[in-house]
Amino acid sequence: MREAEAKMAALVPDLARELGWQVHRQGDHYGTLLAPEGWTMGVSVGYEGTRGRGCFVLCGCLPRTKSGDVVWLEGGRLPPVIKVPLDRRAKLVAADVRRRLLPEFEPLWVEAQVSLAEQDSRDRESDKESRTRSEGGRR
Repeated sequence: MREAEAKMAALVPDLARELGWQVHRQGDHYGTLLAPEGWTMGVSVGYEGTRGRGCFVLCGCLPRTKSGDVVWLEGGRLPPVIKVPLDRRAKLVAADVRRRLLPEFEPLWVEAQVSLAEQDSRDRESDKESRTRSEGGRR
């Protein structure tokens, strides 16, 4: 295991503990943390040639629809991304997340949840109309 992956394996559970969140998934090159509010945050190792070379890259993750598609925000806006050095302790990374990532991410998460609820409502209405049309055609 490369040094960065070893640091990643240690950071993810420590960061979850510092934030009061849970480890949702953890692999060799990434981890996903789950907040009590339902938010998820991705943590990955940045490599040479990537936008976060030699650091941890943390980003807010938007919710997914029932079919697994990501809920996209109006105007194509994306969740915030922050980078922190590989040698930063979990306590300091947690402080960076609270200060640099969450203030921008929280309103986007709420907006995405509203969009998801609206999509679910439209889907239910469309399903209801489809059932009504198909039942009317069988009489």
